[in-house]
Amino acid sequence: MISLMVAVLTVATLVASEKVMAQTVTESGARTVALNFLQWVHSDRAISTVDPVFKDGKLVGYLVQLSPRGYVLVAGNTLRVPVKGYSFNSTFAKLPAAYVENLLTELEVPDSAQKTAQSLEGDVNAPYWDFLSSSARSPLSLDYSPDTYLLTTQWAQGYPYNKLNPEAGGEFTV
Repeated sequence: MISLMVAVLTVATLVASEKVMAQTVTESGARTVALNFLQWVHSDRAISTVDPVFKDGKLVGYLVQLSPRGYVLVAGNTLRVPVKGYSFNSTFAKLPAAYVENLLTELEVPDSAQKTAQSLEGDVNAPYWDFLSSSARSPLSLDYSPDTYLLTTQWAQGYPYNKLNPEAGGEFTV
């Protein structure tokens, strides 16, 4: 009976470890994440290139260059958030060196976390990877339809609209 319990606990531990095991992202995986991210934020940018990014000789992510300009920085490991940074107006090369260094440091995965799967971030970031790695979209990602209301609350404030705001020094705060 004890050996059965040990076997069950061992299998459960292996399954749980597998769930948070760090997985290295491939170039095609990074491209998929970037494409789905661009679609999710309704960007008309196209992907120009996908280049691996290294820090101290280790792959930490992928720099997805956009056309006509911009970038998406995709993590190289599933223990980190999928999209670490992006811009549709600037290039990655124009970022300050200290900021780039910080981004790359945050994308690093320590060898101990990768080998032992002890990082708690694995479970935290899994839904984001699932969302950006597949072409299927959840109902929560439905687009807003123009000329519809996000809120239907009636505020019932007439002109002037800020007449119920707090006053400071005899004047309205807004």
